Amino acid sequence: VATDDDLGDDLIVTIVATISPNDKPKPLTANITELSQNDNHTEYKLLVLGLGDGASRAVEQMAERIPNKRGLYPIINIDFAIAHTDLHQLERFDVPRKLQLGSKRGLGHSTLEAVRQLTEQSESEIRTLLDGYDMVFLVVGLGGHTGTGSAPVVAHIAKEMGIPCVAVVTTPFVFEGIKRQQVAQDGLITLSKEANCVINIDNNKLREMHNDSSFEELLQHSNDVVRHTVLNIFSIFISPRRYLYKKKKKMKKKR
Repeated sequence: VATDDDLGDDLIVTIVATISPNDKPKPLTANITELSQNDNHTEYKLLVLGLGDGASRAVEQMAERIPNKRGLYPIINIDFAIAHTDLHQLERFDVPRKLQLGSKRGLGHSTLEAVRQLTEQSESEIRTLLDGYDMVFLVVGLGGHTGTGSAPVVAHIAKEMGIPCVAVVTTPFVFEGIKRQQVAQDGLITLSKEANCVINIDNNKLREMHNDSSFEELLQHSNDVVRHTVLNIFSIFISPRRYLYKKKKKMKKKR
């Protein structure tokens, strides 16, 4: 487990936790190494799944701003999806795949326990959504009910399916209140027990770097950090396999 004290006070993005080598699925680094060295695995299917309002907005922007997301490279295939308990909220976002958690008549729920139960009720749909992917990235704004309540359940389902799960989360600004911050911290602990890796983006430290920005601008800065964080993890897949792909392509041309 990494803390701010271990990594320094000026970091915005920190790795909060990874699972132990004895847990299943295998640790994130083991999965990446195995996939990178597997010559028969010519394409990686990665899913970016946003849970809740803020995360859905971040994933929507990510889908818009990542160029040529289908076949971004010859070896990677990225899909985007969002999930929410509120059907009306889902309809606000232009994302290829959407999943309502719980009842189709649901209009959102105000407690973490209610969201958790609705997410568990949607286990079959979640498994269908995750099926076939080599890795899933959960994007979560901790502190609210939807993302905080649903993320541990989704991560647990991914773990049972043997799919490596990376959670990229944001924690609230201090002016959002003590209660929201406490919900976020409790949610961070719970999520860390289920996901292979949890990467925390501290919005308060982001605010220190952009102290003249409006709240809307701060949210956009936060979304940008989320996008770049996910893309940097993608590069772990892309770099070794991209080189190998180009090498094989040159050899074929010579023939």
